[in-house]
Amino acid sequence: MDVSSHTTLLPPGAVPEWVHLLPGGKFLGSDGRGPYSLRSPEAVIAASMAAGRLPMDENHSTQVASPQGRPAPARGWIVALQARPDGIWGQVEWNEAGHALMSQKAYRNVSPVFCHDKDGTVTRLISAALTNSPNLKQLTSMNTALSAEQRQALKPADYAVPGKGALPIPDAHHVMLAWDMVERTAGLSAAEKTEARKRIRAKAAELGVDTSGWAAHTHTQTGADMDISKIRAVLGLSEAADETAVLAALTAQREGLVAHTAEIATLKAATVPLGEMVALQTQVNNLQAERAQEKAAAFVDEAIAAGKPLGVMRDRLIALHVQDPEAAKDLISAVPSLKAGGVAAHAAQAAGDDDMSLMTEADKEVAKKMGIDPMKMAKAKRARLAEKGGNA
Repeated sequence: MDVSSHTTLLPPGAVPEWVHLLPGGKFLGSDGRGPYSLRSPEAVIAASMAAGRLPMDENHSTQVASPQGRPAPARGWIVALQARPDGIWGQVEWNEAGHALMSQKAYRNVSPVFCHDKDGTVTRLISAALTNSPNLKQLTSMNTALSAEQRQALKPADYAVPGKGALPIPDAHHVMLAWDMVERTAGLSAAEKTEARKRIRAKAAELGVDTSGWAAHTHTQTGADMDISKIRAVLGLSEAADETAVLAALTAQREGLVAHTAEIATLKAATVPLGEMVALQTQVNNLQAERAQEKAAAFVDEAIAAGKPLGVMRDRLIALHVQDPEAAKDLISAVPSLKAGGVAAHAAQAAGDDDMSLMTEADKEVAKKMGIDPMKMAKAKRARLAEKGGNA
């Protein structure tokens, strides 16, 4: 839950009983912060008045002076809130000091302090302050803005974040405000916030500001900060590890995750999807089958052209060649060519050459199924081995 302030003009004339605390609908700070939104005035009123009444002080002394042990007297009490078309109004019971301030026209503005969600939705009012320094540039929690002339006079050393001109710390008052604002200042990196805290602490020490309660204060303002000890435990760091060490460990973890993610992306880019791989493999298989079919047909047709009477078995021989090229070659070689002297000449040439030792059981089975003389098939196999340089 974030805390912010918004400034409105007090009505001129007599001491006002009702003051305008929050505008209706969406509204934006003069410094561009926001937008804030008053979505449910009734809910805000109920949450705000749960404590009974809200203090009306001077220049947010409840939030600025009180934590330092300095006086922060109320100048009146907001005892009722009312939803109107232009927002929420508060009924103020002024005490003697407050009534005197109003009668003397000592202040022109009222600046309420309110809580809001991360999306800017107002949830409740905390207090309101009389002020003549309306927050025009730093319209956020408990901060009275410096004038343009005052800001121009500041040196880089007067800022907690010099490079961005953020979180002015020229005096003890602004040092306290800057410490409270570190976590709620938009646009700061974790490293900048760590450095800002160091600069604020150094300035506080220089000015003699009591910082004994700052650690607990920082981690309870928004309710969104995680206990740093839990982060140390998750990262495997010792209890002595400071915020810089924690940040370094987190940065290393992030860089490792980024590198791992990049590796995964590279692998995914280089990997062929399963569907494409299956399709490519199917194409390769089809091409191989077509090539085997072409080679088988060419071999059988060449044998037929050489005079071997294989026409009636052409398709069966082609199928055999596709499945077992060597067996088909042995079988076809065993068939005599009619152009080379006929069957009788082939049989005479094969006489006495009946070495069946060349025939395997698979060869014999093929010869049997195809109706070929095993001895002729053995002769053909011997001839092929001789051509290859084998020893018959």
